[in-house]
Amino acid sequence: MVEIKYRIMDDLELISTATAEEFEDELDDFWGFFELHINNQVIGLYHDGKIEEWENGSEIINLWFIFLLSVIKTLKCFDIASMCVIGGLSVLEFEKEENRIKVKWGLPEERKQEDFVEVRKNTWEKVFFDQEYIQLEELETEVRYKSYAFIKDVKEINAELVKASSIRSLLDELAVEQRVLIGNYFVRSGKVGAKVKKKSQPEHETGRLKRFLQKITAARKSR
Repeated sequence: MVEIKYRIMDDLELISTATAEEFEDELDDFWGFFELHINNQVIGLYHDGKIEEWENGSEIINLWFIFLLSVIKTLKCFDIASMCVIGGLSVLEFEKEENRIKVKWGLPEERKQEDFVEVRKNTWEKVFFDQEYIQLEELETEVRYKSYAFIKDVKEINAELVKASSIRSLLDELAVEQRVLIGNYFVRSGKVGAKVKKKSQPEHETGRLKRFLQKITAARKSR
């Protein structure tokens, strides 16, 4: 079973009137709660109750969806995909076993912070859970369905924000169903799988990737 829950926690009064350019200058991404359920295991934080004054949404919602979509495309070409959990040092590993996907979550012995999704089998310092099995189809169905639901929520808050680079990047990922990004923006070749020729990153994507890393580091320190 795969289930995703999310909740946008940005200043709704602010973003409801912002232009796409103003949003990119002030926030650039959508912060809030994000929770991924793998069977009975839970990664992240979510609730739908009253927001207390001390609560801050520490998850970058659009990035969660983009990374999970990248994992899905990677698994269509390789037997394993390793994804960093945004805002921390832990890693989710998805490995094909016959007609199922085995999911493991833990702290790897080594993780390069800029490698958000890799074709890599990890060695572990600490494991939070393993031996959780899902179907690739159910992962893809839930991720795509909730990605579109998230975009719809953003549009209802402020249709102008669909033009923001964070939403355009997500829409680009959703539109790419057969192409797998390897050695490029989100997926990088690792120790497992066929050798691939790496592509250079476009300048605007490299800059955005650096901003992602800066925000994740800041979130880990302040939230």
